[in-house]
Amino acid sequence: MDLIEGGVNGPDGGMAGQPGVASGGTGGRTVAGPSRVVRKASPQGWCYGNHGEHKAYGSMTAGATGSLAIWDYIKDNDEGKKKSWKNDTDVHEGLVWMAKNFSVTYNPGPYEHGQMAENSQHQYLYYMYALERAGMLYGTEMMGTNKWYPAGAKVLIETQKATGSWGDGTVDTCFAILFLKRATRALGVATHSAAQMRAGQK
Repeated sequence: MDLIEGGVNGPDGGMAGQPGVASGGTGGRTVAGPSRVVRKASPQGWCYGNHGEHKAYGSMTAGATGSLAIWDYIKDNDEGKKKSWKNDTDVHEGLVWMAKNFSVTYNPGPYEHGQMAENSQHQYLYYMYALERAGMLYGTEMMGTNKWYPAGAKVLIETQKATGSWGDGTVDTCFAILFLKRATRALGVATHSAAQMRAGQK
């Protein structure tokens, strides 16, 4: 059963759990973040730091899912032939969480740096870029039954300001443009080989 392309929203096939609270699945791993550890929250999603219930939210779940797909690609060291990210349970769980909590109008879940506000505009455009990366890196046009790119592009085009910008300025505008351009290369067709990427880490 393909949890992503087949339109199944989760292991139970339903909408179990509340927005921002992942359900189903087992365990998980931690992923290195920019300045600390991105912790696996309730199964399937991720949050960023330490807080009571470790509820998952969109931008960190999308970011961690894409990062794990890249790690699988580098680890395989075969130019993407094995495509082990397609069979990575943690990658699948992240995609299932995004399907269950899908949105292109807000950052789903309780944003921990914004008083745990649910489904808010905090880091919304960063979330949109992370959503694009997760979809492109995994190689799917669907999040459950949702076509993530047409849905997101429609909202971004409709919300662009008269100045040509989005959100709070340059950074938000860059995130919006990266989404609209589908700027992330799919794994296996990147310009640098896995060996080159690994060499660059030394």
